[in-house]
Amino acid sequence: MTSRQYSIVSREAFEIYAVNQGINPAAYILELNSHSYYMMNILDYLVGNTDRHWGNWGFLVDNETNQPVSLHPLMDFNQAFQCYDQTDGANCLSVLPKHLTQREAAIQAVSKIRLNQIRKIDPFWFRGRETDYQMLTRRLEILREIEKYQIHYKMTAGRYDIPSKRDGWSTGTDELRAIRP
Repeated sequence: MTSRQYSIVSREAFEIYAVNQGINPAAYILELNSHSYYMMNILDYLVGNTDRHWGNWGFLVDNETNQPVSLHPLMDFNQAFQCYDQTDGANCLSVLPKHLTQREAAIQAVSKIRLNQIRKIDPFWFRGRETDYQMLTRRLEILREIEKYQIHYKMTAGRYDIPSKRDGWSTGTDELRAIRP
């Protein structure tokens, strides 16, 4: 990822720089590359990655201008499928100082950029890890329902008429209420 043209600066190091420069780090990240930030939270929730501390993500910086150009590509998934015994996931470390579960951060992300799934999950990839596959598909279904609800919300001219399971929605109203403004 690093080269003569680009370097990596961790989120942790950027926090120190931002505070000293009077920059709001969260606002800066969203302005620079909100799509990648939200996709990181969706992906970490889906795979149960518990190791997205501030040293494991950050910025790609142009060495000539010393300016961030984007968030750097995601890395370090050696702790994926670790907090995989329930649908909430672990505490989401990328949203600090807020306190959200990975599910809450992913729901927030889906409400901002949608799910963006480009390929179907192949169960073959999980051969011998069927429990992980089941949790991944359950988490993905929660996010699909949130996305479907967001579309429903827009189609009802902004009225929040919370659908129920009896209306054909598989996600409970607690998940849906979590995205209300």
